[in-house]
Amino acid sequence: MSALQKLIRVAGVAACLIMVASFAAFANDKNKAASDQQVTVLDGNDPDKAAEQVRQQQAVAKHSDIRIKIDKANDFLAKPFDWITESSGSQWVKHGVTLVGGLALYGLLFFWFARTIPGSRPEEPSVWQA
Repeated sequence: MSALQKLIRVAGVAACLIMVASFAAFANDKNKAASDQQVTVLDGNDPDKAAEQVRQQQAVAKHSDIRIKIDKANDFLAKPFDWITESSGSQWVKHGVTLVGGLALYGLLFFWFARTIPGSRPEEPSVWQA
């Protein structure tokens, strides 16, 4: 395997890992927000007020520096899919479509491209060669 092939494969794996990590962090945030809202409702508060309280808490919540860097890298990697998700009002759809598209583009396509580079596979001996 050539150095260029290794570089393309490493770039594809890194891009996929970034996109999966960003989606996992997004899903974790949404899960925590839903849990907090449910606890607030179970405490006897109005569901609309509970939702507003959770939104305010999320707006104030700070993410770590690494989380911010992962999200920025994901935003850059997700640019090719913005045209697909721009009309969707659902954050789940936006993140889900960019994750699937990113895994397809950066995972499958990069690995396929690395295989098509000359010298990627050893020459198989012909049956006609002695």
